[in-house]
Amino acid sequence: MKKKSVYKLLLEFVLIFSAVTLSFIAEDYRQNSQLRDLERATLKGILTDLEYDQDQLKTILYFDSLKLATTEELNGVLSSDDPDKENVEYVVSEFFGGTTFNLTNSHYESLSSSGMLKEITSEDLRNQLINYYDSFGSHLKSVSELYQSEYFNFMHSLDKLGVFRGVEFNVRDHQVLVNDIEWKGKLSRVYTFTQMFNPQYERMLEFNRSLYEKISKELES
Repeated sequence: MKKKSVYKLLLEFVLIFSAVTLSFIAEDYRQNSQLRDLERATLKGILTDLEYDQDQLKTILYFDSLKLATTEELNGVLSSDDPDKENVEYVVSEFFGGTTFNLTNSHYESLSSSGMLKEITSEDLRNQLINYYDSFGSHLKSVSELYQSEYFNFMHSLDKLGVFRGVEFNVRDHQVLVNDIEWKGKLSRVYTFTQMFNPQYERMLEFNRSLYEKISKELES
C-alpha cells in the first residue's frame, strides 16, 4: 500500500508538472505568435511607407532633371546679346517645382520603440532597416532641407526682382535678370547643389527598392 501510494503521488506530480510545462509552452507560443503577427503587420506598414518614399524620390529626381536642363537653357538665353522677354519668362517658369524629401518612418519608429526591431529573425533585413532609416535616410533628409534652403533663397531673389505678381509669373523687366549678379550667383548655387545631391537621391531610390523587395520576400515566407 505504501509503495502504491508513492507511485501514485509520483504520477500525480509528473502529470501536474507536465500540465504546467505545457501551459507555459502554449502561452509562450501564443505570445510569439502574437508578436510575429504584429511584426508582419508593421512590416506591411513599412512597405506602404517605402512606396510613399519612392513617389517622393521619383518626383524630386524628375524636377531635378528639369532644373539642370532649364539652368543650362536659361544661361544660354540670358547670355545672348538681346534676350527675348518671352523666352526669359518661359524658361524661368519651367524652373519652378520641387519638394523636400520627408522620410516616412512612422511604422519603423513603432517597430524600433516597441523593441520588436531586435526580434526580427533576419539579421540582414534588420540591418538594412537600420541603415535605411537611421543612417542614409536621416542624412538625405538633412541634405534635402539644405538644398531646399538654397532653392528658396533663389526663389526669394526672383521675388525681390519683381518676377511675381500675386500667383502669376511675370518678368516686369527681363533685363534685371540679365544684369543682376546676385541672382545669377544663386542660380549657379542651385545648379551646383542639384548636381551634387542628385546621385544621392538615385542611390536612396535604389536602396528603397532593394529593401522593399527584401521585406516582400520576408512576408511571403
